[in-house]
Amino acid sequence: RIHLFESSGINAEYGESNKFYASSSIDPIMLSNKCILVVVIVGVIAALPSGPEGGACRCEYTTGGCHIVEPTARGYMCRCIYSFLWSCRGDAIRCSDEAMEYPVPKHCSGGCETEECCRAAMTERAGDCGGY
Repeated sequence: RIHLFESSGINAEYGESNKFYASSSIDPIMLSNKCILVVVIVGVIAALPSGPEGGACRCEYTTGGCHIVEPTARGYMCRCIYSFLWSCRGDAIRCSDEAMEYPVPKHCSGGCETEECCRAAMTERAGDCGGY
């Protein structure tokens, strides 16, 4: 008998009549831990912002709050959010189909960095445009 691949946890051998036999001695607990790790990694990657379809924007903190420094593309508006310790992030929010009917409002036309555009993207619970 000839044993192959023993160090990898897979046993393969040729029998007496030149038949090939394979068996596995993989630890099921180790395998389940690896599967759990893969699921966690995929979940974290899925939860990360993937960069909107063309509506990326960036906000920065200045005295008083956030302001838009890199505006969105056409069809999106930029919502500035105060993150933590004098830092802000920009969330690109897709404009509704009704808002995109002619004439397109300034905050959905793309390239807008004004306070008006910042405030248009705010909601009751989210948004900071105090840096203007």
